[in-house]
Amino acid sequence: PVKCGKFPKSQRSLEQHRAYNSSSKGRKRSRSYGVSPGGAEKRLKALSAYRSSEKGKRVQAVYNSSERRRTVQEAYKTSEKGKGTQRAYMASEKGKSAVHSYMTSEKGKSTIGSYMASEKRKRVVRAYMAAEKGKSAVRSYMASEKGKSAV
Repeated sequence: PVKCGKFPKSQRSLEQHRAYNSSSKGRKRSRSYGVSPGGAEKRLKALSAYRSSEKGKRVQAVYNSSERRRTVQEAYKTSEKGKGTQRAYMASEKGKSAVHSYMTSEKGKSTIGSYMASEKRKRVVRAYMAAEKGKSAVRSYMASEKGKSAV
C-alpha cells in the first residue's frame, strides 16, 4: 500500500492510495495520526509545508483552475451552510474591513464603475423594482423623512 501522506503519482497509485485510506488499517492510522500527542500539529505542519512547496503550489494552481473546483464552489455557495458562512463573515469585523478596503481600492472602484454602467445592473434593478420587496422598499423610502426631503 502507498504510505499515508505521500502524494500518488499515477492513476494506479491513486487507486491504491484511496483503497488504503478506506481500509480499516488506513482509517485507524489516520485516526491515530490525528489524535496522537502532537498529531494534529504534525499534520498541519506537514500540510503547510506541502502547500508552500513547488509541487503543492502547482497542484493547487491546477485545482484552482479546474472545472471541479468551480462546481464545488457553486454548490457550496448555494447551500444553506455556505450562505450562513457568508452572512456571518459579512457581519464580522474582518468581513466589513475587507469589503471597505476593496471598495476604496483602485480595482474595486473600477469594478463597481463598470458594473454600474453595465446592462446586467440595469436588468437587476428593473427586476428588483418589479418585485414585491422592491415595491415595498420604494414605498417605505417615499414615506420616510429622507424620501420626502429628496422629493
